[in-house]
Amino acid sequence: MSWVGRSVTTSARDRLAQLTGFRRREFRRLATAGSIESGNWTPIELFDVQIDDWPAHLLQSLLAELGDGRVLIVWRVTKNGKEEPAYKYFAVSDDGGLTFSKPAVFRYSDGKRFFSSSTFHRLYRSSKTDKLYCIGNIIPTHTTIPGHPRYPLIIAEIDEQTLGLKRETVTEIDTRHSGEGERLQLSNFWVNESQEEKNLEIYLTRIHENADELYTAKVYRYTVTFR
Repeated sequence: MSWVGRSVTTSARDRLAQLTGFRRREFRRLATAGSIESGNWTPIELFDVQIDDWPAHLLQSLLAELGDGRVLIVWRVTKNGKEEPAYKYFAVSDDGGLTFSKPAVFRYSDGKRFFSSSTFHRLYRSSKTDKLYCIGNIIPTHTTIPGHPRYPLIIAEIDEQTLGLKRETVTEIDTRHSGEGERLQLSNFWVNESQEEKNLEIYLTRIHENADELYTAKVYRYTVTFR
């Protein structure tokens, strides 16, 4: 895959809340199993996620059906501990989503961990390659600040057997450039697949790209093509 480029689509000052806002729902306890009867979801088993002895919150979950019919779920984690950096967590279901495995750290396919601050992500299956990808923020070093940094923005293929990211496919889409704010956010985005070319389109507001004005930003379109 290769990154073609980004182009400004519109001024975002009056649309910032619409394009970058989200309804935050934090769960200290999560239903991992249940049944649906007459449209009602009945939780069966609950668990807590502990980081440095403090409850963490799993939120903004994304689901994807794997090639063998299993269901993968990947979460953002709201906080990290004093020594433990923030990671993404995942679980998998073998029965169509009725039950899930205990959440574990989302890793590379070789078992090594990668750092990821508490930010939004997307799972996307390309109709051109039929491969499953994760789009989000992978940071190069340990951080004790849950929500930052929010760059670079990357895309990577998911190994559907090991349920980890293929390290060799990690591709940087964008990152912070000289003169831009230290709290630049490449984390508030939406994805779409172009109908004819089958390219991945990412629409993203680069909050704090102007170092002197947090809420003056533009919406950009990134186009990712697949070989």
